[in-house]
Amino acid sequence: MVSEEFRKQVKDALEHLYDTMYLQAHPLLTQITGPTTTNPVTRAQKLRGLLKDAIESLRPQQDSPSNAPREAWRGYLALRYRYVQGMSMAQTENKLGISLRQLHRELHKGLDALSALLWEMRMPESG
Repeated sequence: MVSEEFRKQVKDALEHLYDTMYLQAHPLLTQITGPTTTNPVTRAQKLRGLLKDAIESLRPQQDSPSNAPREAWRGYLALRYRYVQGMSMAQTENKLGISLRQLHRELHKGLDALSALLWEMRMPESG
């Protein structure tokens, strides 16, 4: 079970995905990869890449039936549009064709899935 503190760290890192200064000392990186390079820019790039790859791994399979519900894609797309592509909430809402309230739910589901994935990647000593 993912700790609430860990989930908050994932959300915080996503909200600062392109802020190199902020990410270079983010505690999430050490929890997932353990001690890493001392080069701050490289540390930020590593965390950014890790988060983007993890979001991409949530993408539904391409070979799923063409009539697969759009709901299966929403959590992934909400994360991708909002954080990776840097869209505003309004832009993401319009792109997905859902209400702001529904967008919040989709982001919450996507964040839960992403946090669970990253939780499994933690270093053993991270507890």
